Amino acid sequence: MHSKGTDLTFVTKVHTQLNGHSHLVRPRFLPDAFIVKHYAQGVTYIGAGFLDKNRDTISGASKAPQSIEVTDVRD
Repeated sequence: MHSKGTDLTFVTKVHTQLNGHSHLVRPRFLPDAFIVKHYAQGVTYIGAGFLDKNRDTISGASKAPQSIEVTDVRD
């Protein structure tokens, strides 16, 4: 199941929920981006394609079964 959010709504939530955090900077001229200040320097993350690039998917063989049948085994 995929979320219905967009890259822009994700960036907006980052700005809203982490507003005032000392390691987050809002770029002046890039409304669809955010900057995380790491120990050496800031890294700019651009929102375009961010969700698709960072979406964790599970292959068909690794997916959990939709239902599990449990049987009671007693002696």
